[in-house]
Formats: sequence, structure tokens, C-alpha cells
Amino acid sequence: MIFYLAGFLVTGATIYLFYTQGIKAKVLFELICLVNLLYVFFIFYYFLKMFRNDAYIFSFKEPFNWYILGLLLYAPCTFFLFADYLNTSANLHHGKSTLWVIHNIFNITLYVTFTIGFIKEQIKIRSI
Repeated sequence: MIFYLAGFLVTGATIYLFYTQGIKAKVLFELICLVNLLYVFFIFYYFLKMFRNDAYIFSFKEPFNWYILGLLLYAPCTFFLFADYLNTSANLHHGKSTLWVIHNIFNITLYVTFTIGFIKEQIKIRSI
């Protein structure tokens, strides 16, 4: 039920933003922020379900946990960067691109954790 509600929320927000503002670059940044909030929400929802189930322990041997870790590191950073995109893009032209460097670091971290997850998945498949 909660997944359908989230899908409805993103679809409704997209339609509303396109209807009220038209197709502008700002719309995309607002949607990025919304989706990143949903990522963090669902990750914490996953952790809540995981901790309620005493039989399952968080382990870095599981590939899915690497994907979760990457998104949990990347999504909040991207949210704050794109929430204030107009100021950060203006600072980029003035030589103050520190926020974009931080974004690039978290972007690399996301891809590294996803790669580790893919490798762990292949090892798991081959061992079966």
C-alpha cells in the first residue's frame, strides 16, 4: 500500500508541476528532491522491517545491503544540493564549486557501492 502511495505521490507531483509551471529546469530539481526523500524514507522503512525481524541481521555479505548503503549516502547529499540548485549553480560560475566536488565524491561512492553489490551478486549466483 505504501509503495502505491509513493508512486501516486511522485506521479501527482510531476503532473502538478508540469501543469502549473510548464516544462522548466526547476521542475526537474524539485522532482529530484522528492524522489531522494522517498529513497531515504523507503531505506528507513526497510531498516525498520529488518530490525523487527530478529532472524535477519544486517550483513555486508548481502548485495542488496551495498545498494542500500550507496543510496543512503548519496540521496541526502543530492537532496540538499538540488534543493538549493540556483545558488549552487551561481556559485559554480564564481569559482565556489565545493558543493559540486562533494556531490562528485558521493556520486563516486554510489557507483563504488553499487559495483561491490554487483560483484557480490555474481559471486552469490556462481556459488549456487
